[in-house]
Amino acid sequence: MVLPDLFVGVWVRESISVDGGPAREAEDVVWLQGHETFADVRIPLGDGTSAVEAFGGTTRWDGSALRWDHELDWHGAFAETDLGRIEWVDDVMVERGAMAVTSFDGARHEVAYEEVWRREAAGTSVLALGAAAVARRALHVAIDGWSVTLARSGPGTFAVRLVRPDAPTVELGEGGLRAPEPGDAAWGWSVRDERADASRVGPGVETVSKHDVRRVLP
Repeated sequence: MVLPDLFVGVWVRESISVDGGPAREAEDVVWLQGHETFADVRIPLGDGTSAVEAFGGTTRWDGSALRWDHELDWHGAFAETDLGRIEWVDDVMVERGAMAVTSFDGARHEVAYEEVWRREAAGTSVLALGAAAVARRALHVAIDGWSVTLARSGPGTFAVRLVRPDAPTVELGEGGLRAPEPGDAAWGWSVRDERADASRVGPGVETVSKHDVRRVLP
């Protein structure tokens, strides 16, 4: 299901409130939302003792809430349903829902949260790619000069690349894996979003029709 255009773009989180607490922001959170595919990177600010979160997959809209189905998730922090009710307040999007947290005794329970998102780019140029093989999987979402690439190649590996206009590229990962470049034929990239322009992918893939993508050999 193709999302309404008002959701498509680059979103930066302004704040989060958990369990009725004050609104704050202790992470650098970037969410790229294509017409169907999304990628989300959350980098803690400060002393770096918290884990980076990175995940991506497919987004659905039911008229009042967004649901994110995770296909790649670095730490699996969102194993439960990732669902947020949406409200527009002035020029920001407010997302409300429930999130699972772990108490000091190890018990898991749900608490309410509220996130405030600001759209940095409206998604005039959107490309979403996917790669899936027996032992590895990757996603790449590019919107208006921003991009997020996520990859996994077997147990204990994960890689993230975050590209922003006029900012240094961020590359993170574990297990010695680096995020593949879009168009790298070894990963077998294909276009996930039929409204994407595959001519910008590079030498690794080529659009034959809206629904058929083939690799281009050297």
